[in-house]
Amino acid sequence: MLVVLLLGWIVFAYVFAALAPVVFEALLHLLAFLLICLCEALALLFRAVLWPLCTGPFRLLRSAFLILFYLADELQRGPERAEQIEEPDEPEFLDLYAQAAARLGLPPVFEAAELERAYRRAIRKAHPDAGGSLGDAQEINAARDLIVRARGWK
Repeated sequence: MLVVLLLGWIVFAYVFAALAPVVFEALLHLLAFLLICLCEALALLFRAVLWPLCTGPFRLLRSAFLILFYLADELQRGPERAEQIEEPDEPEFLDLYAQAAARLGLPPVFEAAELERAYRRAIRKAHPDAGGSLGDAQEINAARDLIVRARGWK
């Protein structure tokens, strides 16, 4: 930007040199150019340095208020929120797992292929189209899903 202003002043001085033969007028033009350069430099300084310094404390203050409001909200909720997120007891899960394996007729130790065979055999008997009930078919599907999730199988 400053280079463009300097080139403009040089062109201005050469073009109008014939009209302004007095040295005093050329000095006035140079002074006007320097004043414009000073204004541009101050504007750049303000945009680059002073503006972030002015807005920084406001951003910091806003962030501090947001953090305080968040902490106050968490304190207001209290310990009941922690009580809602309880992990199931391990013995209860093992009991459900054993019930699911028994529902499918599986031994305590089995492989994925055995699970599929037992599932197909049980679902054939319990399916509503084969004379079984919808509730029995849903229980067998739930038992298979529980075992698959517990073992990490697909």
